[in-house]
Amino acid sequence: MQKIKNKKLFYSSIANIILILIFSLNFKNSLFGLISVPFTILSSIDKKYVKIALVTSFLSSVLEFPTPFYPLSILLSIVTLTNLFAGVLIIGITDISVLLVFLAYKITNTPLNDYLLLPLSATSAFLGFLCIRALKGLDYDIITFNIHGLPNGETWYLTFNSKTFQVKENHVEVIADKGTWIICPIQKANMYFIPDNHVGEAKGGDIINVKFSTTYTIDLRKYPECTILFVGKNIPTDFLIKINGKKYKGKEIIVLPETQSVNWIAEDLIIGDLLFEPKVKSGIALRGQYVEIEYEPKLLRKSLDVFNWDPKSWINEKIYGYRVLEVVGEGGGSYVLKGEKEGKYYAIKVLKIEPSKSQTKAISDFIDLFKESNNLIELSNNEGLVKLYGIFIDINQIGSIMRGDSETYLKYPPSIVMEFMEGGTLKDLMKFYKTDREWYELVKIILTRISLALRHIHNSGYVHLDIKPQNVFFSEKLPDNLSNILSILFLKPQIIKLGDLGSSSKIGGKITQITPEYSSPKQLENAILGLGATIDMDIFSLGMIGYYLLTGKTSPISTLLDEALNLYNNNNIRNSLLKVDEAKKFLSTWNIDFPPNAPQSLKQLIEDCIKGKINNSDEFFNRLNLIVI
Repeated sequence: MQKIKNKKLFYSSIANIILILIFSLNFKNSLFGLISVPFTILSSIDKKYVKIALVTSFLSSVLEFPTPFYPLSILLSIVTLTNLFAGVLIIGITDISVLLVFLAYKITNTPLNDYLLLPLSATSAFLGFLCIRALKGLDYDIITFNIHGLPNGETWYLTFNSKTFQVKENHVEVIADKGTWIICPIQKANMYFIPDNHVGEAKGGDIINVKFSTTYTIDLRKYPECTILFVGKNIPTDFLIKINGKKYKGKEIIVLPETQSVNWIAEDLIIGDLLFEPKVKSGIALRGQYVEIEYEPKLLRKSLDVFNWDPKSWINEKIYGYRVLEVVGEGGGSYVLKGEKEGKYYAIKVLKIEPSKSQTKAISDFIDLFKESNNLIELSNNEGLVKLYGIFIDINQIGSIMRGDSETYLKYPPSIVMEFMEGGTLKDLMKFYKTDREWYELVKIILTRISLALRHIHNSGYVHLDIKPQNVFFSEKLPDNLSNILSILFLKPQIIKLGDLGSSSKIGGKITQITPEYSSPKQLENAILGLGATIDMDIFSLGMIGYYLLTGKTSPISTLLDEALNLYNNNNIRNSLLKVDEAKKFLSTWNIDFPPNAPQSLKQLIEDCIKGKINNSDEFFNRLNLIVI
């Protein structure tokens, strides 16, 4: 079925048919109106019938009302035409009135007067005037586009209400009552055909004339509706893209497509040792679209070596569902990464692979940690400890890693996921180190919180075994001056947390961690001899942290313990134990060099920890609590 293009003409014709049928009950003259109706209806669909409809409409009007008062019909139709709403209202009221009179006459059998045919005649005349308008192209839901300046047969594109038409003629008609149109520039080799007006609004009956001119230069940004803009994101240089098979390069790429859409493919880029890979590699883009191509940098994996590992290799990789954002730090036995999952941040401690360890021993250490994983996670449910969320160890994967499988280490490293501490570590706080009362107040608060955390660990049947400044954290960012830090810690001491339970062991259990700067000689000795972990090992380390806080120095026996550890790793057990004995002797005669102005009771407490005179965290806490700074 063809679409109605002239709604005024069509609906007026339907109204005329209804009137003709009613009046034909008594007036045979009314049937003359049927002469024009088929042609007016056809004219509402196709303009080629308008002339016939024009002649037959006025002929019908005269034949329906052949009286000297016929000019009244013309007058009524003109009133309707010039003021459509008021005119239709007048004719409508007239028609209803006449119909009521007509019915009254019929009921009373009173002879009818031919003057009642006046409104019917006026309706036919109105159709005639509508045909005159139609001859001028008015009232049709057709928008005409005339193109000038293009070579004959040149293809151009018209977009109307988001639908694009390919046109070769210089004249085109669009059936629509209104809409938005776009006619874009055309590129031919190095030349452009530029329209003088490329976008606009139009309504039915409008005639749009567009003139093209030629140029060899064009500012495509003036035609955003016609172009597609591609922009690279998160890439420090130009990016490469294929658009409909043609290569483009730049930071921003703007193209004028010949058709409504294009196919694009973004290429990977290698810059230094980084591979920049587009998150979305290909797609379809439409005219007028802004396409942002986001790149993700990845370290090229060809250089990965398990035993000479660069922890930056994990950046933007996922470890057990946690996306790695950055490398936070590196210790003797592990890397610490910042990870993200579902909008929250986590610390991921990844155990280092040490080539000096045998595969069997490494797997054994990991198995011991895995066995305790559930207990350690439960143990971390204390406000003084950094919470553990998961310990991820796969024995088969560890075997592959120890054999040098870098891809497995990249994706499935032995890891501990824990609460992320925004405020850094106690070691970071040492930049504010002073030897004054304010600093000593700070030292007391920190040692109090560590001792409370240790009391929980010890009462739960565990020994921490790796107490050091790098494992004392602050859960919130701290101010940038000592006075404000002290104020915060007075109000919220709970933000101080002891972390890294990954080295913890049950009392009497296996010792897998030695940090020479803070560990006791006994801790290394028991590890060498296969003896178990004891609480006093943590007390010694707590004392060494106190010494570090008061003096800014680490253990004076760290070099001896380092040497002993190296000897042990090289299976020189005897000489290793001799070095441990040497460290013990040094401690027994060590006159600790505390700052003179440090509180005497605080110095004595720390010395007693180091000299082995305090054996449990309760005693330490109680004595510390009595100290007045």
